[in-house]
Amino acid sequence: MNVNEEQELVRLLGKLEAGFVPFEVFLELMRLVTSSTVELVVFKLGSENNPEVLLVPRDPEYPHPYWKDSVHIPGAVLRPGDADDGTLGVSFERLIHGELQGLVVSSPKRVMTQYRKSERGSECSQVYMATTQEQPKEGGFYSVDALPENIIHEHKEPIRKAAELFAQSQY
Repeated sequence: MNVNEEQELVRLLGKLEAGFVPFEVFLELMRLVTSSTVELVVFKLGSENNPEVLLVPRDPEYPHPYWKDSVHIPGAVLRPGDADDGTLGVSFERLIHGELQGLVVSSPKRVMTQYRKSERGSECSQVYMATTQEQPKEGGFYSVDALPENIIHEHKEPIRKAAELFAQSQY
């Protein structure tokens, strides 16, 4: 890229509002920078009090080239303003009203920070866990010992770590 192209890129990026960016631009940015995400591992007790984890499908309308037809733990890329109050409350609200479609969950508890390389690029994820007694409108609960084949690979470790903490707690 030459100096003129760099200046043009800067000019064009300056036209975007902070927050949501067009999908194709987002994918190119994720290739170049580390994204910050928040993920919520939601548990409920299944038969014989065995923990089950909520996995939701990737939105089939979302033109995502990497994880088509996959299931995953609910999560979101952090946006400017999400933590203006010093918490991730805005991000959790977006998750609850977005991917979780209003599912009532307990107050999230921090599990881990995971730095990883995914199909999309480098990610630094803040992973939390919560519980619910409800059934989701989309997705389903799976035994933590028998995750489906189509799970996004990078979500296995956060589930494993959260399941350990869940088993140790009186959540």
